Amino acid sequence: MELGLRVSRRENVLSLSSGSSVPAIYQSHVKRVLYPKPPLAEQRGIAAVLGALDDKIELNRRMNETLEALAQPDSKAEGRLTSSRLFSSSQR
Repeated sequence: MELGLRVSRRENVLSLSSGSSVPAIYQSHVKRVLYPKPPLAEQRGIAAVLGALDDKIELNRRMNETLEALAQPDSKAEGRLTSSRLFSSSQR
């Protein structure tokens, strides 16, 4: 049943498209479509997963920055890098 609902929603949205060789859906068309919201508990679960992904992306960005700095010939002489900088919880 859920698959049937997905297909009918997709067909509903695609029916709004216009254009002959390259169909397009415009913002004004999409605004007319009603989309059901998941229950609040599910929304919070989705937000938690997305927040964890954001945290991981930020950690990876900081690790890349640190690795790039380590690759520079002058990084050891200046003593700029510490493990606390790499793994600090503060955001920039």
